[in-house]
Amino acid sequence: MSYSLSYAGSFKKDYKRLEKRGLPLEKLAEAIKIFTDSGSLPSECRLTNFREDMRIRGSVA
Repeated sequence: MSYSLSYAGSFKKDYKRLEKRGLPLEKLAEAIKIFTDSGSLPSECRLTNFREDMRIRGSVA
C-alpha cells in the first residue's frame, strides 16, 4: 500500500534551511520513501525525543 504525504509550510522551511546548511538529506528522503511505501518506519529510523535525550545526558536543564 502506498501513501501520499502533504508537507506543512514549516516542514518546507525547515527542509530549505537544512539544504542551505549543506546537510545530507539522503537519510531523510529515504525515511520518507519507506514511510510512504509501507506506512511505518523500521526501528533504525525510530524518532527520538531529542530534548529528553539531552536532559538525560545533562546538556539541557
